[in-house]
Amino acid sequence: ILEHLGQTINATHAYIFEQHMDKNGEVVYSMRFEWTRPGFSSDLENPEFQNTPLFEEDFERYYTTLKSGEPFVGSASSFLPLEEEHFSSLGIKAILEVPLFVNGKWWGTIGFDDFVQEREWGNAEVDALRIAAGILSAGILRQETDAAVQESERIYRQAIEAADAVPYYQDYENDRYLFMGEGIREMTGYGPEEINIQGWANMIEETVMLGEAEGLSLNDAIQLMRRGKLKTWKCDQKIRTRDGQIRWITDSSIEIFGDKKMSRGSIGILQDITERKRTEMQIHLQAAALEP
Repeated sequence: ILEHLGQTINATHAYIFEQHMDKNGEVVYSMRFEWTRPGFSSDLENPEFQNTPLFEEDFERYYTTLKSGEPFVGSASSFLPLEEEHFSSLGIKAILEVPLFVNGKWWGTIGFDDFVQEREWGNAEVDALRIAAGILSAGILRQETDAAVQESERIYRQAIEAADAVPYYQDYENDRYLFMGEGIREMTGYGPEEINIQGWANMIEETVMLGEAEGLSLNDAIQLMRRGKLKTWKCDQKIRTRDGQIRWITDSSIEIFGDKKMSRGSIGILQDITERKRTEMQIHLQAAALEP
């Protein structure tokens, strides 16, 4: 994008700066991307353009303009004295920067420099770059939103796994697991990549429906769940692991419903309750032994 725009308006440099926090919690500015016309050196690795203070003294006009959402447009003859001194030291004869706003906050800038000649940027150029800035801002927002969702999922998975539970995501339309936690390996002897719908069914030796589906057969519960008649799923299942051990697993999940109010998948957790089942069995046997 920077290359295309830079060539179109005949700039020598095109770049994107991002605002962020440094290690001391101060807001700073860093160059993230840059395009340069052949024959001009890049500043992407220049320390002077990394982690620089956002608000430098005597540059109030520059920051106020961008923070207000307006482009900063200037050339050597229109710069204020301290601006002219600074930009000239960098070789800049003309500059055009447009702010990038993401979710209502000033995220950074997209900018263009001319090292060859002083020039006046036309209204058409400024308007085109405003549009480009809007498109870039939307793309950044989408990227940050996706990253936030992924980070939330990672935290949730870690929290679930810390509780000795295995998270999973089952896709009904394609009849497969889209995700299975690594803990399934210790629980069953099979790795996440080995677990599929039929393989899991083959491990099950007994199912006891609980909650809303208590008393129902496994098949009846599945049919009601898929039709949206049941909102949550809970059952205990006796399984045989890879090495032949018998374990009890409790399966709790919620349904994901599509446009037609039909379930298209479920997100749930599996927990090993073998010790609890053994304790329940011992209590039951002891109670039976005490009966007259």
